[in-house]
Amino acid sequence: MNKWGKFSGNPKMELLPDGRDMRLLEDFSYQDRSGKVWTVPAGAVVNGANVPGIAWSVVGGPWDGPHRNASVLHDWYCATRTEPWDNVQLMFFEACMAGGMSEKKATQWFLMVKTFCPKWEVEESPKVAVEESNK
Repeated sequence: MNKWGKFSGNPKMELLPDGRDMRLLEDFSYQDRSGKVWTVPAGAVVNGANVPGIAWSVVGGPWDGPHRNASVLHDWYCATRTEPWDNVQLMFFEACMAGGMSEKKATQWFLMVKTFCPKWEVEESPKVAVEESNK
């Protein structure tokens, strides 16, 4: 593992008929430098939409280059909102670095997603609340 973490390999995806969305064919994960594992499950659909379009002309599209793996993770966690938004943005930066991106470019990407991506509060899952109330 390098100082920025490691990926479980390369994401295995299939392009869906709309020409934009991709479906993961198997689980894909990233272990960040603190040891936390971020997993995107098989069957998840991602499309790079959580990387702001304005960034594409400056730093490249979501599937181009060393940030592709980070984009898959970022898309999933922005869609599911199961982790605090600021942790997701930091994970994206670290995953870009783990993917071999330069610190300057990773910082540009980080500032773009931090500025333009949605922000959210993590709420307790209703399923967890029901399970806990039955105890």
